[in-house]
Amino acid sequence: MNIHEYKIFLDVCNTKNFSETARNNFITKSAIIQHINKLEQKLGIKLFERTSRGVNLTDAGKALQPLAKGIIEKESEIIKTMHDYSHTLTIGTIYLEKPILINTVLQKNNSKLKDFNINFQEVKNIKNVDNQIDIIEYYEITKYLDHSFNFLKLREEPIYIAMPPSHPLSCKSSITLKDLSNYTVAIEKTGISAMGDKIGNILKRNPKINIKSFGVYNSSFFATALYHNYLMCISKGMAPAAKPYIVKPLNIKQKAYYGIYYRKNPSNTIKQFLSAL
Repeated sequence: MNIHEYKIFLDVCNTKNFSETARNNFITKSAIIQHINKLEQKLGIKLFERTSRGVNLTDAGKALQPLAKGIIEKESEIIKTMHDYSHTLTIGTIYLEKPILINTVLQKNNSKLKDFNINFQEVKNIKNVDNQIDIIEYYEITKYLDHSFNFLKLREEPIYIAMPPSHPLSCKSSITLKDLSNYTVAIEKTGISAMGDKIGNILKRNPKINIKSFGVYNSSFFATALYHNYLMCISKGMAPAAKPYIVKPLNIKQKAYYGIYYRKNPSNTIKQFLSAL
């Protein structure tokens, strides 16, 4: 049984679009179609009706959907149980963020966690995190992680505006919303993170700010903003990624929440790690 094919199947069930599922999984549309075709051939029945506007589940596809979810959930249960026996903790790394807090905990509690097998694994698809990943250190995200993870806030960070060193606002000690009038400010796409959505709504209080909402806070986002000379609205911890831009605090009360996501119904190994925080 190829569980990955069932994960692809469920993603297509949600998106109803091969291209969107391909983007979610960072592979080509043709690769997604190939996965679905293989699954249909294996089961001997068509799961999707292809249309010019996307795909729709057949009756067989609708029947398979809850069964496929059950397969994925059973895989998660198996991994959780085996991780407890092996004391394995898999830490997901995401976008530009290094797991600084987690590494600090591992170093300070070396004796308490000495029997742990620690693995690091890149989160390639924030919308469908690999079942092997137990915890993730990152900013609070609303849409993509909440269904599988709980969030433990460990710190709050102020919001900053990143700008070229020669920018007219660079001489100010802090930035107000009024200061941003007639400038273009880049933030991540709506619906990605709690911080991005809240900051976007705050920026909209000044209709003279030209808001560019796109992507996620990764290397592509920063490269695009740098290329177009956009100002960037970021958390303090993202400042190193914005270089050679300089950063100035934005004069608002809203903070970015930073901490650890851990699996709902956590394994004993995850609980042991959290107790070391």
